[in-house]
Amino acid sequence: MKRVIITCGRVSFTAELFKTKTVQLMLNEMPLIGNANFYGDEIYFPVSFTAELEENAQEEVAIGTIAYWPPSKAFCMFFGPTPASISDKPRGYSAVNICGRILGDLSDWKKITPGEKIKVDFPNE
Repeated sequence: MKRVIITCGRVSFTAELFKTKTVQLMLNEMPLIGNANFYGDEIYFPVSFTAELEENAQEEVAIGTIAYWPPSKAFCMFFGPTPASISDKPRGYSAVNICGRILGDLSDWKKITPGEKIKVDFPNE
């Protein structure tokens, strides 16, 4: 698993990425940079690469999931319920490729505001 740092303003998260075809495309494009869009408790932004829907894609995900949404070519982070949720679990608008998970405390995500710049990159080693 590969670790990355997700930064937005004063907020920073460490995440681990799984070994998938989508993640390989993601790693080849680092750093990923975009502006925060919200869909309930999901933050997403468009990316420059295109990935197909993977075999393990799903709509309902765990809190802290990092994913890729093929229809909009978007990097997604799920922190809680979305308008598509049918329970207290996050749910994508449609199936997403599961790419990883955010590690540690997730409470700081509420400090992110729409339009803020987000950067996903390798940690300084």
